[in-house]
Amino acid sequence: MRIDAPQSPGQPDGPQRHRTIQDALHRYGFIGLLREALTRIRRKLFDQRSVILFHATPSGVQGRSLPPDFTIRTLPRAEVAGMKNTPFLGILYSALQDGPSTQELHAAIHEGQVVAWGISFVGARDWPIPEVAAKLSLDPEDAVLTSFFTLPEFRGRRLYQGLMVTMAKHVASKGACSIQIWCDEKNLASRSAIERVGFRPIATLRCMVILGRCIRLATRVLTNASTT
Repeated sequence: MRIDAPQSPGQPDGPQRHRTIQDALHRYGFIGLLREALTRIRRKLFDQRSVILFHATPSGVQGRSLPPDFTIRTLPRAEVAGMKNTPFLGILYSALQDGPSTQELHAAIHEGQVVAWGISFVGARDWPIPEVAAKLSLDPEDAVLTSFFTLPEFRGRRLYQGLMVTMAKHVASKGACSIQIWCDEKNLASRSAIERVGFRPIATLRCMVILGRCIRLATRVLTNASTT
């Protein structure tokens, strides 16, 4: 796996950007939606972004599974398509549509409702990190875990950690020997959860956006593990 430099601004809001006003209103409310719109405009004109890239082997990802009243299913794209008009699940469908057909979506389900999810992929591919307009050049035995989301009312139950542990086992069964995941450097909660299950930071990727143009800043390599 190699870390390649930023190429262009790409999609600055990442793979979980909102595709419908309904999704955004449901999440933010009217005032919140207005603030979010102004924030996105500012970020497209001027912003400094930074993500931390983490690595682990499948056997190194350890932790508790989901609480007993939750289950995890791998959902086919066709089933997700039938949910895409439901608030939040439109985000899930958009994220799934943005990637290769061989990626898989893992959903945490509570009382018949999808309440959290993440996407996994195993194989050789240039995988984008849109937050910093960079990409990972994956080898055949590399995996990525991405596009995690938990409904607000179910946060604080460590569903994110449970998903990561379950998904690590899944990609191992597909032949993965190395797993990559990343989060915004400022998102301390995500970083803590990622490190708690066994991932270790290997690099910090940064870019500066000026008038919509992504200007590469130096990548800070934290360890040599799996960066080449």
